[in-house]
Amino acid sequence: GWLKAIRTDALAVIAAADLGGVGGKVENVVTLAERAEREGIARLMADAPPMVIIVMDAFVFTPKQVTLRKGTAVVWINQEGETHTVTADDKKFDSGDLSVGGIFAFTVAEAGRIPYYCDYHGGRGGVDMAGVLIVE
Repeated sequence: GWLKAIRTDALAVIAAADLGGVGGKVENVVTLAERAEREGIARLMADAPPMVIIVMDAFVFTPKQVTLRKGTAVVWINQEGETHTVTADDKKFDSGDLSVGGIFAFTVAEAGRIPYYCDYHGGRGGVDMAGVLIVE
């Protein structure tokens, strides 16, 4: 159900923050899972940087526009069967291909407007599958 999905997403985000990126050694992931069981998700999330989750589904980014503060981690999750990318218009970040279940994280470091798009289904300037981060 939705609670399991939130727990799974939260663990993925914690893993990304804790391991410096999605992935890492299996031992580290196991250790992280053990910490989550011992300390609880709420405790680990309290120590995590602020974050926003954006979902890719039905060829859209949801939410399409997000206003956030510098230092916020943005996590995109592909929840559909199509391959997508998360590519900044200015190429500041590019996830590469994300198949179903793929996760990409980026921490915004400076204020400004950061438009992004899917390289397969969108385009620069907000065309089709696109979104924008507004960083304060």
